[in-house]
Amino acid sequence: MKKILSLFGWIFLLLGVTLIGIGSLAYWRTSQLQAKGESATARITDIVTYHESGNRYSHHSQDSRHHDVYIDYRYHGQRYTDIRLDTYTSSMQIGKKIKILINPQAPANPTIPGAGILNLTIWGGIGLVFTILGSIFLKYVFADRGRRRLKKTGRQVTAIVSAITDSHVTLNGVVGKIIECYYEEADERYHFESAPVFNSTALHGLNVGDTIYVYVDPNNYSHYYVEV
Repeated sequence: MKKILSLFGWIFLLLGVTLIGIGSLAYWRTSQLQAKGESATARITDIVTYHESGNRYSHHSQDSRHHDVYIDYRYHGQRYTDIRLDTYTSSMQIGKKIKILINPQAPANPTIPGAGILNLTIWGGIGLVFTILGSIFLKYVFADRGRRRLKKTGRQVTAIVSAITDSHVTLNGVVGKIIECYYEEADERYHFESAPVFNSTALHGLNVGDTIYVYVDPNNYSHYYVEV
């Protein structure tokens, strides 16, 4: 299970970073065009939509997921027809005239003003979601490795349960419980908290004032694992 979580964590993290990179690259490209490109007017000749089934339909559909926009325009006396635009917005319609930006060195690869922000928002937003999910998976995997390391090399101390509270995490409708405890040594009190516990069996019979084992790093008590 942990190997699967680790695999998905790395996949999601790499995918998220890649998507953020794509959005950033698109934003940079559009920024360069806005600084050096030339403005022109184009006419939308077709909008092709992609559905989940992978089929294509001319014109637009509310159920589509992806859109390819094709335009015609003139640049320096030359006509460009059936050119695929790299961006789609819901305001685009067949026959509508739109403003485009043209790179003089690549006039057949136009874009629209503001496409960089749009692409950065879309790709970056999706990438951020994957990055967060991947980070959560990897955090769990690395935390579990840290717990196993502490159980092998750490020092076991006996702490006293001071409270059992609800966490902000819910799993399958079950609210995780946090076990708060403390350990006193050399007139100093150390406070510990467990990870959210969802197994009611693990908490059965455990009450405030009971003892519980905590594994700590002898050199740094802030690194610990409450055994439940």
